[in-house]
Amino acid sequence: MPPNLPAPHLVIRDFLSPQEREELLEWTIESETRFKSRTLSANGETAVQKSLLDDLGPSTEVFSNRINAQYVDWISKLRLSSFPLSKLELRIGAYNDGARFEYHLDASYRVKNAETTRMLTAVYYYFREPMQFSGGDLRLYDIGAGPGSQAFKPIAPEQNTLLVFPSWVGHDVTTVHCPSQHFADSRFAVNCWLHRPSPEA
Repeated sequence: MPPNLPAPHLVIRDFLSPQEREELLEWTIESETRFKSRTLSANGETAVQKSLLDDLGPSTEVFSNRINAQYVDWISKLRLSSFPLSKLELRIGAYNDGARFEYHLDASYRVKNAETTRMLTAVYYYFREPMQFSGGDLRLYDIGAGPGSQAFKPIAPEQNTLLVFPSWVGHDVTTVHCPSQHFADSRFAVNCWLHRPSPEA
């Protein structure tokens, strides 16, 4: 059997300026009461993601402008087929003690044979320093590898770093350990999904 192919991905450091990162972090912590706790499922397994917020506040424009300016270059570096960006989804995830996300795909995984317009996934990591949590690695599975496989690349949540990969790549998030359990000590991540136009459009 041929070996699995590593998942294509980019790690972009210093995605935001120090001031932009601090403004996002401050706004996130101030918005604690607006986060909604959710229990998500994938492949029949419970996948716990403690809190989600579909709003980046003042940072929305920063992310939109930066992504629009860079995504064509990302596509080229990942050696993917080009596509026009028709929609950008942005969501903040706050992972506190015990939070995790089991193996899943961001494209065509909820409904069998479903068409999706998600093409690229980008995850931006930020948190209060000094870091008060451990774990929370995002594991990118090799092409052809599924749940339970050991064929994956773990990527640690580094401060002010953006991870970019195709939305059809399988991935999970390992359990976060945050002894204080304070919201402000969470592993924060901005999840970005880049869409192509719908075939019906």
